Amino acid sequence: MVRLLYRFCLVALVTGMGLVGAYGCRRGSPDPPRQAILIILDAARPDRFSCYGYARATTPEMDRLASRGVLFRRHFAQDTSTRPSVSSLMYSRFFCIPLFPGNPQVLYSRPAALFRRPDDAQISFVKALELDGFKTGAISAHEWTGDRTAFAAEFTEMHDLATRLGTRERPLPSAGTVIDYAISWIRENKDRDYFLYIHLMDPHYPHYFEADAQEFFGASWYDAHNFTPDGGPIVPDSALSETDRRYANALYDGSMRYTDRHVGRLAEFLTQEDLIGHTVVTISADHGENLFDAPGGRTREGAAIFTHGGPWLDPLAWVPLIIHYPRKLEPSEFQNLSEGVDVGPTILSLLDVPVPAGKAFDGTDLVQVISGKAPPKSHVLKPGAIRTDKYKCFFEPPDEVLFGEPAPDASTLSGQLYDLASDPGETANLFQSEPEVVAALLQRYRTSLATHYRRYESARSSAQPSSAFAISAKHMLTDVQLPQATRERLADGWSRVKLGSQFVITASNPNEPLSVHFPLPNGAYKLAVNMQGHVILEIGNQHRELNAKGVAEFGVVNVTDEVFRATIRPQSNQRVAIAFFGFIPPAAVTQDRAEIEEQTERLRALGYVD
Repeated sequence: MVRLLYRFCLVALVTGMGLVGAYGCRRGSPDPPRQAILIILDAARPDRFSCYGYARATTPEMDRLASRGVLFRRHFAQDTSTRPSVSSLMYSRFFCIPLFPGNPQVLYSRPAALFRRPDDAQISFVKALELDGFKTGAISAHEWTGDRTAFAAEFTEMHDLATRLGTRERPLPSAGTVIDYAISWIRENKDRDYFLYIHLMDPHYPHYFEADAQEFFGASWYDAHNFTPDGGPIVPDSALSETDRRYANALYDGSMRYTDRHVGRLAEFLTQEDLIGHTVVTISADHGENLFDAPGGRTREGAAIFTHGGPWLDPLAWVPLIIHYPRKLEPSEFQNLSEGVDVGPTILSLLDVPVPAGKAFDGTDLVQVISGKAPPKSHVLKPGAIRTDKYKCFFEPPDEVLFGEPAPDASTLSGQLYDLASDPGETANLFQSEPEVVAALLQRYRTSLATHYRRYESARSSAQPSSAFAISAKHMLTDVQLPQATRERLADGWSRVKLGSQFVITASNPNEPLSVHFPLPNGAYKLAVNMQGHVILEIGNQHRELNAKGVAEFGVVNVTDEVFRATIRPQSNQRVAIAFFGFIPPAAVTQDRAEIEEQTERLRALGYVD
């Protein structure tokens, strides 16, 4: 009856009957409004939460919520960076268009996705809530969720605090600022059905040696000579001393404690307003973080690894999930596997919101699993990888090979296999020595994801993107086979070099031109090149002489036949390097140049732009 009344209110609004407002029809209902808050803690690791067993009291406020709700012990994100992970969570899709960077100096992680569109059955769980009468809002400190993004379009209100408040010196609005906005928003909307997404960036680099970090580090003196003022290692590849590690841990733990304090402030506000009992409060993360001595963190010649991105190893894949909703969930700990695509369906279930007709999610309603009405998961997935209780397997061939017909012979594939029971640090690759295990996991991967993959691949679009982006040298195809070189050993002529997480196409003694190409939707683009050296760049019938160390503007280019082609002609015997091409389509050109530069500086301060 309540649902019928609510739907009548919406129809009355649309037909001009003049009732109380788009989201305000429940005032006369005997039931409290349906309300939910999802808090994403960027780069938060569960093993740094005291409720997950960490020795330090980093999260006492979230511990209290966990003790009165459901703590999910083994929850995994669908990727190790924000853009694909948040997109998968929003749409409950294993294969999903990542959030667009919106900046011509930020690399697009999956260029093939430039030709994708949402499939016909795709809908964000946020949009499903709006269709059922909810007001939806997002308050975010993250640069990727700005006003012009597809993410923002999913909400009735977007509060992009990163753009409004971020600076180069302090690129991220603090948890205190974000929670202030959240409390004001909730106060204004507490009498209606609402969903609020909150994205906090404090667990993410940069970290500052402020009060909480100082308390965790202790009173001993340390000059932090191996770290920048914002907590980054000056030489990321260098080994750290015990004191260095203690300092790094104090920085991260201090950021967690600061974040927790303000999450607690939000919970206290909900309690004082008598909202906590009927509000679904969900806390999770988009990915974890490598913290130098993290179990599973990759090392190179003894060097420690910092931040995130890269392989789906547990320090990055494993994330917290806490759901507090006393109306429907008894306090408990969930020991089985769960994953990011499950979050949206679970929130809809707790709010009694149906999946709209013709739409579908890839994830599982965890309420059904907790109640015993659905079986627990035997594995979790991401594109190119599968994790069970015992094993994690990465497949190196692309998905078009993995989902080919007939199925590929597992013994011919390359990849990584780890026995998580005996090797939780994921250091001993068993891919070649355990072919039967690999074959079984490949079959499970194909069975679980083939339908989802084909649906994603079939949703093709040739439309030009509306946001700026960059294509890395990693994804450039060439007219000759390029050797893989190292920073220390460059081959004569052209080669492709991996520098940290980035790639460049370079020549130490260039004597021949090099042609590169890659797929790109047709249309006109403003083009810039991140490069070093002196070259003539030929694109179509246009020729430009560029001599730069950094970003060089080329001008407007036209892409036809869905392929971008360029020829690089060195003009001296000095080293030449091309890192990426940056593209600004017409829909993004209206963005003010100064605004782009300000955003780039914020992204550089966050480590997203070199």
